[in-house]
Amino acid sequence: MFRPSILLLLLVTCTGTAFAQRPGSYGATNPPPAPGAPRFVQIESVDGLPRGAEERAEVLGALRGAFALDAFAVETRAGAFDAWRADGEWPNRFRLLEGSPADSVWTLRVVMGFPRELPKDKLQPRPTVPGTPATARRAGARAAHGFTMVVSVTSPEARFRAAVPDERRFSVVLPADTSRVYAWDVAGDAAGRLALETLHRAAGDLRDAQRARLVPARRAGE
Repeated sequence: MFRPSILLLLLVTCTGTAFAQRPGSYGATNPPPAPGAPRFVQIESVDGLPRGAEERAEVLGALRGAFALDAFAVETRAGAFDAWRADGEWPNRFRLLEGSPADSVWTLRVVMGFPRELPKDKLQPRPTVPGTPATARRAGARAAHGFTMVVSVTSPEARFRAAVPDERRFSVVLPADTSRVYAWDVAGDAAGRLALETLHRAAGDLRDAQRARLVPARRAGE
């Protein structure tokens, strides 16, 4: 007859094995990191935002919303010259911390650059393809549909050592829109995911062959 302690051990072992074999979002090239406590990050500054209050709110709301995700989509590549491919999701280990600056949290600084707004005399309807009806450009249209971004992150340990922040630069293209109406929410979401990428890379969670997936936005030059 089995002792109760042995039966309990067998039950835990079988349950753990079944859970480990359960299919999930992680691929063979994308194993989940070891579980651990979340890391907290405070946004020190976000510069370069659009001047309009509504547009600013859209960008900031979407950027901050990315940190509420339990996991974010990632993509990987086998080699330096291979194409990037979707590879499931990666657990988000960073959460925003509000309030006064704290010594035991990560810090984040963002500088964004947006294309200039088209002047009114450039908003006349203009066909995008010869022979097709003209599409009107509405007020608030931009000269291009994308943005640039510089992300600087500092860990508590790096701040204690007065080390240089980990800085990354990005250039992003947003989905095409013939009316040139700028997708501020999409821009903010992409910016938030790039911030998560930079933080997880600085923390050692992401390999060089892994990065955040920005769909529907994409990185310039790809």
